[in-house]
Amino acid sequence: MTWIERTAYPRLPRAVSPKELRESFTPSGDEVAWAETHTQSDRHLLALVVWLKCYQRLGYFPLATAIPASVIDHVRAMLGLDAGVTAGYDVGRTGTRHRDYVRARVGAVWERCGSRRGRGRWPRRRCGRRCRARTTRRM
Repeated sequence: MTWIERTAYPRLPRAVSPKELRESFTPSGDEVAWAETHTQSDRHLLALVVWLKCYQRLGYFPLATAIPASVIDHVRAMLGLDAGVTAGYDVGRTGTRHRDYVRARVGAVWERCGSRRGRGRWPRRRCGRRCRARTTRRM
């Protein structure tokens, strides 16, 4: 039987091995510098880098409750942040903007919907049967 981490819709395992933490969740210096230019607080820095690494590993943004604490602790240690810094966003648009930044960084191309009914919407909210907008991802 195939492991759930290796299917078409992968999930993070509850217990992440140290080898996988090193290989998949250690941010590079370039990624840290990029994240610092898009954030103003340590909390948002941690959340942005965790989302970047999770998106690179999974291909989607997991819920905050689905991210193991070991992943957040590893990224926090790699960034040199205090143990009291938590990953998260307050109410507002910061999380939405950060998801767009991560998509742009990874290379997920989002095309705007061109039909009259759905103008200005992203293709994940299909506007009707004539909408040809689609999401593509460059590898």
